[in-house]
Amino acid sequence: MNILCKIFGHKPPIYAKKGWYSPGEEYAKVDKNIIKDGVGTQHAKIYSECPRCEEVFMLCRIHLPTTNLKRNQS
Repeated sequence: MNILCKIFGHKPPIYAKKGWYSPGEEYAKVDKNIIKDGVGTQHAKIYSECPRCEEVFMLCRIHLPTTNLKRNQS
């Protein structure tokens, strides 16, 4: 781990080196362990790579949107 990451924490992926994509559009990964609480809200964690030390870290936690998709019953 980089000394700056130990002192200040990891850098968000928006500060990654510019590539073929637009800045601020770096990819992150959703954890496969999605948890559903007692009221039906689904919770997940987002992981990303620190552009400074390249360590994967938890970027944030999110509530997954609910979908009301109705399937065609035939």
